[in-house]
Amino acid sequence: MNCSNCGTRIPEGARFCPSCGAAGPPAPEAVTVPPVIAAQPSAPAAPAAASVPVATHCPNCGATVAPGRRFCTNCGQAIGNEPFAAGAARASSPGQAVGRTATSSTTSLSSLQPLKLGAIGGLALAVVSTVLAWVKISAFGASESASAWEGGLAGDLQIGHWIGAPDDFPVEALLILAVALAGVALIAGPLVGMKVPVIPFALVALGAALAVLGVLNYLYIEEQLSSAGIEASGVSAGPSTGVYALILGGIVTAACGFMLEQRKMAA
Repeated sequence: MNCSNCGTRIPEGARFCPSCGAAGPPAPEAVTVPPVIAAQPSAPAAPAAASVPVATHCPNCGATVAPGRRFCTNCGQAIGNEPFAAGAARASSPGQAVGRTATSSTTSLSSLQPLKLGAIGGLALAVVSTVLAWVKISAFGASESASAWEGGLAGDLQIGHWIGAPDDFPVEALLILAVALAGVALIAGPLVGMKVPVIPFALVALGAALAVLGVLNYLYIEEQLSSAGIEASGVSAGPSTGVYALILGGIVTAACGFMLEQRKMAA
């Protein structure tokens, strides 16, 4: 190698130029090469087990939901994408048996969907309507009203008139209460372990029945007041808040029930 200063050839191993004393190139560092160890042949990896779709269990009613469905076909509860068996196996501790699955019970109000809460609200409004005024008569600054439970009106409403019920027997009020209880049982029954039959559009039918009952009584009260000639000068009479609340409660229940059925069919 030649000196970069004067061009004189520098002997191998010399650190300075023998002609001008300029520093030569640094000595190359020794490179340690690690010994090569022959790799041992490894056993072939076992093929991964094929993923098999597992049926999901509804956290709301416990019914078995077919793989791939996003909602329970029994109660309409939204189902997660994770299979039940896989989630249970991961929740188990290492010391537990592989075949053991963990079960959970969701019985709180948080498992109710907004549509179910809306349907319960409609049913509750229908029950409240029975204690509100169904008929109101106002004259000369004074007014008088009667609910579906009061003896002077109870047996003289539409259904009571059809079946010939006594004047003090609240047929309409009892019928509304029975329909509302049936609707609540359909919605909340699975939360308390009740075996509820799967009846398509059951909530729609119950809500429609309440709304129709309200409309029939509205028309019947108008007809009776008109035929009795109560609407004289200075007298105002007609259906009141209770009838309107019953119709509204029935419509809300039927609408929420219909949307729940649509979600089930789309799942």
